[in-house]
Amino acid sequence: MSSSPNPELAARIDARCERGAIPDEHRPTFQLLVGRRLAQADSELEQAWEAVHEDYADWQSYCAACDGDEVAQTEFYGAWRRRARAYYRQLGVDDDSWEDLFQQFSERLLRYKVRERFQWTSSFRAYCYTMLRRLGTQRQVTWHRRAETELTVDPPTTAPGPDESLPAREEEELLEKAFEQLGDLDRRVLLAFYAEDLSAGAIAKNLGLQPAAVHQRISRARKRLAKLVSALTATPVEERRDRGGSRG
Repeated sequence: MSSSPNPELAARIDARCERGAIPDEHRPTFQLLVGRRLAQADSELEQAWEAVHEDYADWQSYCAACDGDEVAQTEFYGAWRRRARAYYRQLGVDDDSWEDLFQQFSERLLRYKVRERFQWTSSFRAYCYTMLRRLGTQRQVTWHRRAETELTVDPPTTAPGPDESLPAREEEELLEKAFEQLGDLDRRVLLAFYAEDLSAGAIAKNLGLQPAAVHQRISRARKRLAKLVSALTATPVEERRDRGGSRG
């Protein structure tokens, strides 16, 4: 079922946007998200519009927090701290771990320049919950690997030890630098597919492409990203830092 509202409903949504002083550039997203809610759930226009408006308000609060508004920072991160706690408890994450996961979540919202890349073209809350879920999944995978390592006696090996491998934080920084070198469309498609968990069909509809073209774009973007990461990994650390400093 299409999430795009019919002309009559679209006019009603636009009227609500007008009364709510929603900027023109964000009205298409209201049309998309309200239409999607009405198509996927048995709800009235008022309920759907309010839910989307709350998502938009969350995005606006995040933007204000990025601009240094201390009140917005307290409200935004306070609200998401409560949501993260409730969400991780549902997943069975212990109390000693969810605070650390939330801290990683907060850092990523700033480090990955979500404000510049996201632009509120889809649900911001869905984006945030996806990030929380993936952080929790990564933690579980790490625990399982650690448990397997502790229970397994490996034969002697010439492979590099933990101190010789690339630190996790440096890997993240390399990935971020490589991601910034991709084209705008490649970045948008990868973010939509991996960070927002959108299907190729949904991405195609949002970007005016064919689903097959989106699959092809994702495949090629992943290969470009892998090559960029490999090139950066082969670059001496000091040179990478000099390049980073020259950009700033």
